[in-house]
Amino acid sequence: MIYCKIMDNVKKILRSKVSGDKNRWQDDVFDLDLTYITDRLIAMAFPAVGIETSFRNDIVEVSSFLEQRHKDRYLIFNLTQRDYDTFLFNNKVVNTGWKDHSSPPLCLLVNICKEIENWLLYH
Repeated sequence: MIYCKIMDNVKKILRSKVSGDKNRWQDDVFDLDLTYITDRLIAMAFPAVGIETSFRNDIVEVSSFLEQRHKDRYLIFNLTQRDYDTFLFNNKVVNTGWKDHSSPPLCLLVNICKEIENWLLYH
């Protein structure tokens, strides 16, 4: 029990160091690297598993957050080339193939924006 509390505190410290002065969602239940851009649009860090959860959002926590706050009313746009298990998100993930730490081709960026706009219009 004490070990778990220590590890939770270590995770919180690492996450705050990685986030720096960026916005985080923090309440009594969640501490996530995400922010509301609008009431219907969220930007968040990559959902991680394993050792990466010590400094990135835990995929299980992200899934819980979205299910509790936006039950069946969300779609994730994965703006990386990295894949993750979409099952926790009821397969509501669009993989864009955006290369990490680089600008996407303009046609990809336009297509992503159109997909987001269409989803917001119809949901």
